[in-house]
Amino acid sequence: MKITDQNNNNSVSTQFGAGQRINKHGRPKGSPNVRTIVQNFANKQHVMAVNGERRQISTVLALLHIIQKHALNGSVKHAEFLDKIQSQYSPEQVGEDGTKVLVVCETMPMEIWQILADKLNEHRHEPPKLTNKEWLEANLLKS
Repeated sequence: MKITDQNNNNSVSTQFGAGQRINKHGRPKGSPNVRTIVQNFANKQHVMAVNGERRQISTVLALLHIIQKHALNGSVKHAEFLDKIQSQYSPEQVGEDGTKVLVVCETMPMEIWQILADKLNEHRHEPPKLTNKEWLEANLLKS
């Protein structure tokens, strides 16, 4: 089928004709949509050892525990992901003086975040103070 552009009379080929339905039957009634499927997956319960005791937790919480474990073992990628999640989803409260106060979830207490930050920063140190000549000698003029 060809459609003619009214402005410059160029013909454009299309796969479907005018008024032709692409998906005639659509999603069957009663079948779950993508949102429902994802919610069911996220809420599915699993048995997992948490702090030495077996608990039944959701898929999302199980994944967060696994990501937290990797982050505490030094994975910067996992730590950055947890930091993003915490900043995006942590609730805020307003103090008596009107300032916002961040409420830290029980699953990741502030002490753990501090340990994680210290672990991630332990390899960092102040670079030595070099003059331009010393830097050139150390980096560019090596024989």
